[in-house]
Amino acid sequence: MKKIAIVGNSLMSIAAIEEIRSVDQESKITLFCPEGILPYDRVRLPSVLSEQISLEDIYCKAQSYFDEKRVNVVLNKKIVKVHPKRKRVVFEDKEQEPFDVLMIEDSGSFEPSGAKSAKKQGVFTLYAVSDIEEISKAAPLCDVIVIQPNNLLMLEAAVYLRKFNKEVIVVCSDDSLLSSVVGKSAGDFLAKRLREFGIRVILNNAIAEVLGESEAKAIRLKTGKVLESQVIILGEVKKNLLLLSIDETLVERNDFYTKFEDIFINSAIEILSKEQAVEDVKASDLSLGDKGKMVGAAVTGHQQSYQQAFKKVIFSLGDLKGCVLGSLENENAIEYERIDRPSKTYKKIFVADNVITGAVLINLDQEVAQIEDVVKNKINISQLSSHVLELDQSNEPAQQNSFQSNSLLETEQIPAVDKQQNPVDMVASSDISEVRIEDSAPSAEY
Repeated sequence: MKKIAIVGNSLMSIAAIEEIRSVDQESKITLFCPEGILPYDRVRLPSVLSEQISLEDIYCKAQSYFDEKRVNVVLNKKIVKVHPKRKRVVFEDKEQEPFDVLMIEDSGSFEPSGAKSAKKQGVFTLYAVSDIEEISKAAPLCDVIVIQPNNLLMLEAAVYLRKFNKEVIVVCSDDSLLSSVVGKSAGDFLAKRLREFGIRVILNNAIAEVLGESEAKAIRLKTGKVLESQVIILGEVKKNLLLLSIDETLVERNDFYTKFEDIFINSAIEILSKEQAVEDVKASDLSLGDKGKMVGAAVTGHQQSYQQAFKKVIFSLGDLKGCVLGSLENENAIEYERIDRPSKTYKKIFVADNVITGAVLINLDQEVAQIEDVVKNKINISQLSSHVLELDQSNEPAQQNSFQSNSLLETEQIPAVDKQQNPVDMVASSDISEVRIEDSAPSAEY
């Protein structure tokens, strides 16, 4: 009987199990969960931190699922080493487990990335359950919290941490809050709400370096300004695959991830993705589920076809309940937009070839299900009721990225430091000048 070992804590592991069991009912599958809990949806960790949902709510599957699939789940064993030639995993207590095929999704260790000297006490990633526990302990004891988000749910964390009556600063490299994710006007809409919570939003900037010895004391922005901060949360993360040496993880030119045809690691997933992805589907757009299926197919040796997964992100910022549906990246898409300030509702629809390809909806829960169905089934807009594309008479569809930078929001930007000035001098966050843009027609930001 073939012995298949999987090391991981997310949906990718679940998808690999599904794929393997779809064609192989006999092999013994053992799932090692390095974080000591069942696989979960990492993206939703900020919602756990903000206490909107519990940890159990983000579990991918319950224990009963693994029992049904005849998967042995190991939660209390820490793997410290893999012997690829001997095909053994070695545990902290020196015990060993043999395998025929091994998939390593992650080792439970993650490093903050995107800023120099980020490996310090007080710097977190919000990518592991341990981060939730450590941030909850550190936040009440600090003065300033800085967050550099790469997704909408990290904004939930910012709102929650503000409740500790600490100064919270959100730093974003886009010209509007997460405009690379949701577009300019939606980003402006969200930034305004953050400011209403007392959160400062710095745009067109990024954290270049974390300052301090072993503990974080401040950040230096790419413009050179230094801001005090004892808790820093970075959206960019790097998986630390400590179980194999660098030489063992080097990818040869074949269909597999490592130098060993029966060992697969997540860090080189794009190679197999590019080889197996169908036309018009970018490897980078494939979901964790699709990538897990690819590994499962490689393990069993059968062919599998894939299509781009449907994207749906639900987030909450106080009284703003938002949802992002489908793809917002079609260059040929036309944008339809409507903002109702009194009701705090926002709606943006992306249309290409008479089909809705994506949408951003805020405080429009009653429309989410219908528009999700329309996007998934690629229904021609001529068949839709008028309210789906409802616009103010004055609003005309505009080509993507063609909106003027007009906003009712204040935009905070930090000028570059004069080279004659000592960049190490601490600058209080209240000393940063703000540029206010007069209230005007809303701009589109995502």
